[in-house]
Amino acid sequence: MTLNISASRILVVGCTLLILVAMDTASGQDNGGRPEHLTLAPLDTSSPRATLRSFLSVLPEFEQAVIAYRAAPSRQGVERMLRVRDRAVRVLDLSAIPPALLAKRGTEALYMLFELVARIDLPNLEAVPDATAFAKDGPRPHWTIPNTEITIARVKEGPRAGEYLFSAETVARLDEFYRTARDLPFVRPMPIGSPRLFAIEATGWFIPPALVAALPSWSRAVVFDTPLWKLLAVLLIALLSTLAIVFLQRWMRPRGWEDHSPAAYARRLVVPCALFLLVLGLRPFLDIQLNLQGDAADTMALVLSIARTLAMAWAAYLTAMLIVEWVVRSPTIPDQSLDANLLRLVARASGLAGATAMVAYGANDVGLPVVGIVAGLGVGGLAVALAAQTTLSNLLGSLNLFADRPMRVGDFCQYGDKFGTIEHIGLRSSRIRASDRTVTTVPNGELAQRAITNYSQRDRMLFQKRFDLRHETTADQLRVLLIGLRELLLADARVSREPARVRLVDFGSSSIQIEIFAYVTTSNWNESLGVREELLLRIRDMVTEIAGGFAFPSQTIYRPRDLDLDAVDPRHPPVPHPLRR
Repeated sequence: MTLNISASRILVVGCTLLILVAMDTASGQDNGGRPEHLTLAPLDTSSPRATLRSFLSVLPEFEQAVIAYRAAPSRQGVERMLRVRDRAVRVLDLSAIPPALLAKRGTEALYMLFELVARIDLPNLEAVPDATAFAKDGPRPHWTIPNTEITIARVKEGPRAGEYLFSAETVARLDEFYRTARDLPFVRPMPIGSPRLFAIEATGWFIPPALVAALPSWSRAVVFDTPLWKLLAVLLIALLSTLAIVFLQRWMRPRGWEDHSPAAYARRLVVPCALFLLVLGLRPFLDIQLNLQGDAADTMALVLSIARTLAMAWAAYLTAMLIVEWVVRSPTIPDQSLDANLLRLVARASGLAGATAMVAYGANDVGLPVVGIVAGLGVGGLAVALAAQTTLSNLLGSLNLFADRPMRVGDFCQYGDKFGTIEHIGLRSSRIRASDRTVTTVPNGELAQRAITNYSQRDRMLFQKRFDLRHETTADQLRVLLIGLRELLLADARVSREPARVRLVDFGSSSIQIEIFAYVTTSNWNESLGVREELLLRIRDMVTEIAGGFAFPSQTIYRPRDLDLDAVDPRHPPVPHPLRR
């Protein structure tokens, strides 16, 4: 326990420091401080001449910012360079770069273009065409720097349509152009030397230049456009971050993964939230303080973007489940009822929809074709739906059971010709325990098509009994018996007064038939059996006392030899002697 608490404290302190560093670093990306003269003036991109002039005018500002930062690294120095970068980068068409890589690739392209124009011969600005050289409605106009493939072209569509920018094709090939021209001599003075080399070696103000200078020479070797020591630092940070997240996941994991309580989901939710905060802190630290470049910067940007997307998707799903499990904890919703399962289904659907939206956002951020992916998912979803007709039928059956609510968990029901107690109502099937303790799993699609009789939803239990009396029972005995039976029902508080009937209903072939119709005021089956048993015993005692007992099936046979037909007066026939057997 002591080890866990210590490790957790270290993790919390580390994350706090990282976030503070990230906040301080991120603040360096703002304009803070008092802007210099013309810092906010927009660059003119109305023609190839205006765009090239605007770009060349930013070079002195960039050189001054770099010289000042080299002399005294500080947050203010980084702010100044970022302001120059943000202005200068507007001459580049970055529409083909994914959003996740936009800032870093735009900066790298800008530094390479700075160096290229310092190593190649540029024509006189008066020789560069202006806006009057191109028709507004003509084909896409463009101008290429002589003896190069660096092109300034008019943007056809988008928010910057009509502006003349260094084309997206040029931006995509700047690395190729730079590697070809980087050994050429500078044709104009460059006080800062190679801008590209400065970008590779530069670090943020948190990392002292003296510390970098003290590192072994082999660690400053450039690999993938990044010094080796920076790559090692990134690997160390990635390893520590992964260990921290794994440790936090194990520490926050509920005692059993089958635990679906709100507290369990809240513990699980801590991990994606921590991952999101970690990415939030690492990204500006790696971009500004370590200042990764080239393929290393692209790889880390993609990894962090994917991690952030997964964290948001994970958190969206767990949040939906947390809310629903908190609602299901209400005493009015049984845990295994159809209501609870349908709420969980809605939560899963909502969580997956939220997670899908986060993934789509992340895919767009790294440049994946979201529209094509969604279209592919639609076609795949249709194929899955056709292959899963039975599953969909059961799901629709579950929705029908939810809409009609013919049964709940714990109800005793008759479905078709079978009886049982409902133990579980799921999204695909329901489990029913019969009186012999066997459990039957019935698909909801089939259950929804059957007639379901729910005995547990009765507010009263029917007590209906018809019994027979012998024909020898006199009318007075019948009257006394009927009155006694009515008084018996009315005197029992467990029997409803409306209706409580005792009637002489028929003369049968061998008996007189009496019917009792009443309701026992209970919904408990066992309790109603006890009341029924007591009433039947008292009815038996009353019938035996008043009418001498119940009648049994009998038959009367009349034999002709018992009569003297010649002596019979047709007006007064003798009563034959019955022979019962």
